Amino acid sequence: MKPFKKDDKPDAAPAQSQPQAAKDKVDELPDELPSLASEIADDSPKSDDSPKKDAVPEDLPSLDAPKVEAVSGETAPKTESAQPEQPKPVQQEEQKIVIDAAAVQKLSADDNSFFQDIFRRINENKSISENLLVEMKNHWDLLKKETPPVKPPTEIDVENKINAVLLSLKDFEKDWVSKRAELKELQKKIKSIEIEVILKNEELKKLLSKREKIRRIEKTYESVTNNEEKLLPVEKGFHLKNGSILRSLADLAIILSTMSDGEFSSYVDDNKNDFANWVFNSLNEADLSAKIKSITSRELMRKVIVEFVS
Repeated sequence: MKPFKKDDKPDAAPAQSQPQAAKDKVDELPDELPSLASEIADDSPKSDDSPKKDAVPEDLPSLDAPKVEAVSGETAPKTESAQPEQPKPVQQEEQKIVIDAAAVQKLSADDNSFFQDIFRRINENKSISENLLVEMKNHWDLLKKETPPVKPPTEIDVENKINAVLLSLKDFEKDWVSKRAELKELQKKIKSIEIEVILKNEELKKLLSKREKIRRIEKTYESVTNNEEKLLPVEKGFHLKNGSILRSLADLAIILSTMSDGEFSSYVDDNKNDFANWVFNSLNEADLSAKIKSITSRELMRKVIVEFVS
């Protein structure tokens, strides 16, 4: 308790708040608790003359003051004035605003729509008409009277056309490369066929020449064999370099039909004529030897001999 001083005026004592008064009453409780034996002794009846420790105060605290419970014989815990719990504010979840992009795209499309223009004016914070129905009708009535303007080609249109032309050229190029490869293969085949034609032509020439030679031989043989010519003895015959032996004019005519010009030139040239000499010396045909002595052509000599024999 606060000690009373002389200068203090009892009437002017500062009034304590009710919670503070309750706290002071709690502080007046004893610090030490009596033992259990003393409590039992205290429960024995006492005379009415003993002073009552726990006197009920004349002034009760108001209902707003915090309640302090004190149990006789037990130490009450020191408590501070209980403050009323304030309700915790409910945290509201933050709502995310999601803009419908598809709707914005449709509203932004340039399709001469009346409400597309309204959408634009709202975004530009411009005022709009209060009667949208009337404005919509006027809008479309005006569009009926107006002729739609011809839009000039844009750079995008030209770019699209350029790309279309390039795609066509790319397809043509692909087709050209394919056809060129086919043409190269065809040219190879044509060249191979041409070579085969040339080879077959040479083969045909040889066969025709061979056939003509055979015909000459057959004709010569028929011409010379009709004449009953006597054959010379082997030792008087004309011995060729290949080992063959000529024993008559028929043999000479036949061999001239089959031998090559190169082989013929080894017996006849400008300086000699072995066949003419053999005809004169061994066959005793002076006239025929004189006719063929100056002849250096194999075919011409054959014809002269065949005519002479036939």
